Amino acid sequence: MENISFSIGVLLLMCVWHFVLRKTILDRTRDQLFDLRDEVRETYIRNGWDIGSTGYKRARGLINAHLRFTEEMSLIKIVRVGRAVSKSKELQELVNERSRSMFSDTSENQRIFIQKIRVRSIRAVMEYTVFGSFVLMLIGAFMAPLIVAFKLIKLMQHGAAVFFRSLGSSIWQFGSSFTTLIEGVADLIAGKIIKESVLEDYSFRTGFCT
Repeated sequence: MENISFSIGVLLLMCVWHFVLRKTILDRTRDQLFDLRDEVRETYIRNGWDIGSTGYKRARGLINAHLRFTEEMSLIKIVRVGRAVSKSKELQELVNERSRSMFSDTSENQRIFIQKIRVRSIRAVMEYTVFGSFVLMLIGAFMAPLIVAFKLIKLMQHGAAVFFRSLGSSIWQFGSSFTTLIEGVADLIAGKIIKESVLEDYSFRTGFCT
């Protein structure tokens, strides 16, 4: 009887995740990417940079590819790509070279700005890679309390004053602290599956070609 109840509970949880949570997570990821795309345009216009340049079109193309990639994302394919690249030095060098040369023809100020956009956009994709998977989401939910406990232990090692001051600040800024925790969990899990540069390259080429 207990096994049946447990199975029903898991099925209900999977249904809630598939029909409610996953869509919410996808919408949040896409909103982040749309905001970044708008930020690219606004920054280029504000700084008088050429919005007809190759760098601008490539930056928007990268984010558009991420948007398409989130709709077609397959965790199994991501794992396969991550493993294939990790086992091949030639593929690693190819991915790194493509990453370095993608915006090499832009000005230094533009490269600095675009690099920040690239980091934020691929972080959004990595979060969706984790929380868009039912299995990885469960792993993340299990790991989150462990990460919090580990951080509390580290704070306690610095003394009671530092511990309570940091704890009070985290409670006061709960929204920011929770977001940081979610990002930390996503980075930790996704980093074990695939590197940021590899996921960006895979996302760009998959999304760009669809």
